[in-house]
Amino acid sequence: MKHIGQEINAILESRNIVKKRFAEEIGTTEANLYKILRKASIDAALLSKIASTLQVPAAYFFDENTVIHPTEIGHRVSGNRNKVKGDIHWAACEDELEKANLQIKHLQTELDNKNLLIEEKDKMIAEKERLIGVLLKK
Repeated sequence: MKHIGQEINAILESRNIVKKRFAEEIGTTEANLYKILRKASIDAALLSKIASTLQVPAAYFFDENTVIHPTEIGHRVSGNRNKVKGDIHWAACEDELEKANLQIKHLQTELDNKNLLIEEKDKMIAEKERLIGVLLKK
């Protein structure tokens, strides 16, 4: 069985997550987080909260065969200029991109429909102007 504290620490370090900030996210102090990281096992509810915050399956901490997909690098980004660190969750980005593409297609369809209406109105206006011209000549 995996040493849960070491596994949590490995994830935090691989993602360059600040421990103080992570402790706040899971509702504890930095000192308590360090205690958790030294433990081989922890309370199931706490483990569930940690797994959820890290966006990893809770099974990862129990099953030797469960691995974290290498593109799953989380959801936090920090840094300045060229020194940006982050752990953007690739699957979430793909989902958001898919949603955005669907919305773009929908909006493009709406725009095409509006443009057709404008063309029809322009034709009607041109026909009415032609008719007014014919009536004025009489």
